[in-house]
Amino acid sequence: MIYDLIIVGGGLAGSALGITMARNGRSVLILERAAEFRDRVRGEVLMPWGVAEAKLLDIHSLLLDSCGTEVSGWSKYTNEGQLISCRDLPSSSASGNAAMGFYHPEMQEALLNAASKAGAEVKTAAKVTNVQNHGQLTVTVSVGSREVNYEGRLVVGADGRQSNVRQWGGFGSESDHSSMYFSGLLIEGLDLKEDSAHFIVDSARGQMTSTFPIGNNQYRTYFAQNISESSVALSGSKKVPDFLSACTGAGMPEEWYRNISINGPLATFESAPNWVDHPFKNNIALIGDAAATSDPIWGCGMSLGLRDARVLAEHLLAGDDWAAAGHEYAVQHDSYFGAIHRIEQWMTEVFLSLGAEADSRRSKAMSRIMKDPSRMPDVVGLGPESPSDELARARFYGEV
Repeated sequence: MIYDLIIVGGGLAGSALGITMARNGRSVLILERAAEFRDRVRGEVLMPWGVAEAKLLDIHSLLLDSCGTEVSGWSKYTNEGQLISCRDLPSSSASGNAAMGFYHPEMQEALLNAASKAGAEVKTAAKVTNVQNHGQLTVTVSVGSREVNYEGRLVVGADGRQSNVRQWGGFGSESDHSSMYFSGLLIEGLDLKEDSAHFIVDSARGQMTSTFPIGNNQYRTYFAQNISESSVALSGSKKVPDFLSACTGAGMPEEWYRNISINGPLATFESAPNWVDHPFKNNIALIGDAAATSDPIWGCGMSLGLRDARVLAEHLLAGDDWAAAGHEYAVQHDSYFGAIHRIEQWMTEVFLSLGAEADSRRSKAMSRIMKDPSRMPDVVGLGPESPSDELARARFYGEV
C-alpha cells in the first residue's frame, strides 16, 4: 500500500494533521516512536490564537473534553509578588478565546486515538530509521529485529526539534545564539487560581518565572535566566529545592508553595530558537518543532505547531498538485514564524537582557509603554498577526 501521507511523530502537530487528512478521506500512516507517553518538560499551553487554530482544525472540543483546561486570565506580578494586572483573554483577544493548558501525555494519547477513529493507521513503538526518495518516498521502520518499509506520496516530519526527518531530507537549519536557560517542573497544589497563568519578570537580574495550570490542580512552572558564569542549569531531582528558591527569589510568594508536591522531572534547556528556511522539498514537509522551534520562554510553540498542521492540510486538500501545495505551505510558514521570531527577539532583548545599555533601552521602552500599552507586541492574543515590521519595533523600543 502506498499511503497519501506518512507522518513521522505523533505529537500535537502530527496528530492534528493526521486527523484532518484522514477525515477528508486521505490514507494516513502515523508513526510514533513512544510505546507509552511519559511526562517530560514540553509545551503545554495554547495561546488564544492557537486555540483559534484548534477550532479551525475541529479538535478544540476534543482537547477540552479529554485533557484541556481553559485559562482565561493572564496575571502579572511585581518582584514582591503583588498583582499588577490580570488580563481577561476572551474579551481582550481578537479571536475571543481563552488560552488552554493541558498535560502533554494525555494530549498525545487523546489525539492519536482520535486520529485512529478518523481512519488513520497509527503505529506506536515505531522507530523510524530512514526516509529515502529514489523515485518513491520510502520510510523505514525498525520492528524488533527486522525492518519494514512503507511508501508514501508525501512524508511529513513532525518529530521535534532534533528531527531526524530534517536530516534525512537534507534540510539545513539555522539557530540563534543561546543566551537563556529555561527550566520547567510539574507542581501540584500551588495556592493559585486554576483559571489564570501567572508571570513575574525580574529585568534587573534577567529572570522570569511563570506558571500555567494544566488541570487537576497541576501547574507547569518555569524559570528563565540569562546564561552566565554564575547561572546553573537546574535539572534533576537534587536541584528541585534550588528551582523553587529561584522562583520565590524572582518574586513568587512563598505561601503559594506551602502544600505542594512534585509530580514530574525537572529539566533545563537552552532557549535559542532554531528553524529551517522553507520547510518543504522533494515531497517531504516539516511541521511543528521539526520545522521551527520558537523561544519557549514566550510559549508559542504549541500554537505554531497547530498553525503548521492547519496551513499544510488546507493546501494539500485544495488540489492534486501536492508539490505546489507543499511549497505554498513553506512560504506561509516562513512568514508567520518569521513574525513570531522577530517579536520574541524583541521581548527577550527589552525585558531580559542585562547591562547598562540594556537598562537604558528598557527604561526608554517602558516609559513609553506605560503611557501607551498599544506599543507592546501582543504575542499572546494576536501571535504572528501582531505587527512586527520596523515601525512596530521602533514603537516597542520607544524610538518613535
